[in-house]
Amino acid sequence: MSASHASVSADPEGWAGVSGSLLVVGVNWLGDSVMTLPALQALRRSRPGLRCTMLVKPPLIPFWRLAPGVADDIMAIGGSVGGTLQTARRVHAAGFEAAVILPQSFRSALIPWLARIPIRRGMPGHVRDWMLNDRVRPAGDDGAEHQARQYYD
Repeated sequence: MSASHASVSADPEGWAGVSGSLLVVGVNWLGDSVMTLPALQALRRSRPGLRCTMLVKPPLIPFWRLAPGVADDIMAIGGSVGGTLQTARRVHAAGFEAAVILPQSFRSALIPWLARIPIRRGMPGHVRDWMLNDRVRPAGDDGAEHQARQYYD
């Protein structure tokens, strides 16, 4: 699969040096999480030495524990404004090199931005473009593509 910007199997500008730790901001629902699995599995195949941490809402932690080979670690997103700030502090302390932000919400991009993660990759929209320094527009960005394909792109 290919994207108009770059696919996860390619080496877009800025990603060549990412080899240590990656934060993946996961989506908020179980069905959507299932649709992200092909993208995350492809990412892991393309970078076997990468340490991948999922950042998800607490109810999704058991799902990610059951997904073999996707995440090395799982962090919970705190609720409310205070929880968002506390999560950003924990994420900053972990020292991630890059973040892949799967949800298209403002809050999902805010946490990596507040944590000062150097590379923040995600799809534009929802008044969050300024927090992303690597914006990806999926192939077929007209809404006709299946959501699993969009995550893969």
